[in-house]
Amino acid sequence: MLVLLGVFAACDASSEHDKAVPAASQLNASAGQFRFDEGTRNVPTGVTNNSSKPITVTSARISWDGFDWSVAKLPKEPVLPDQTAAFVSHFGRANCTARPSAPRLLAVVNGVRRDLRLHVDEPGLFERLRTSVCAEQRLEDAAALRMSIGTHLLQDDGVPFYAGRVTLRRSQLPGAQVTVVDLGGSILFSVLPEQGERLRPVRLAPGAPSLTVPIRIIPSRRCEAHTRGNTSQPFLFSVFTRTGDAPVHRTITVPDKATQLRLWALLDRYCASLGSG
Repeated sequence: MLVLLGVFAACDASSEHDKAVPAASQLNASAGQFRFDEGTRNVPTGVTNNSSKPITVTSARISWDGFDWSVAKLPKEPVLPDQTAAFVSHFGRANCTARPSAPRLLAVVNGVRRDLRLHVDEPGLFERLRTSVCAEQRLEDAAALRMSIGTHLLQDDGVPFYAGRVTLRRSQLPGAQVTVVDLGGSILFSVLPEQGERLRPVRLAPGAPSLTVPIRIIPSRRCEAHTRGNTSQPFLFSVFTRTGDAPVHRTITVPDKATQLRLWALLDRYCASLGSG
């Protein structure tokens, strides 16, 4: 009987050992942002299991005072040795006055809350994101920015285009001055002012309720099959603004799906005309 108890005790100890949380040195937390995440609030994150036993990671949240971060919930599935529990972290409003310390990842591993050092793949990424979001928040406090693209196909010297506009509209007066500095398209489409190839800066004065900047979207004369096939961000259009005396800020706008289809047809029409010539 004593022998059996000893065996059961050994089994219980082994079971508890299997459930033990690996040391922090055996858990590698990392975060970064891929190119196709540009303009979003998505930060791919992971916890890599460098121990010799499976683990489970059921929830995790980045801790960095520059942003409010949401909690990611993960399925309770085993993460084998040398594998990574991958998920996407999302940041919210920025704290533009804080001096954040080094980022951490608060994760629940094998049912136990762990505070892990977070490796950011691109040095300075979080600070750059915060700078951009703080500029975005200053702009939002001053005026709402919107890019709209029309539905009527037009032509200029044989080149088809769609007309559109960038608008700034205030919810209350007065507000901070906002300067529209420049426009940006993609490798396949150019976003230009109504006249000319480069926008001359225009300003929404503190006492003005709104500002409209006429624009046009034209093919950027790139019809090569490999360019079209390899382009991952054909519809990330940009408006560059300055709120007050703050640095220039890039606002990324993405047309809706119906507009994207019209733009693809525009490009097809333009490239076909080149081929027939």
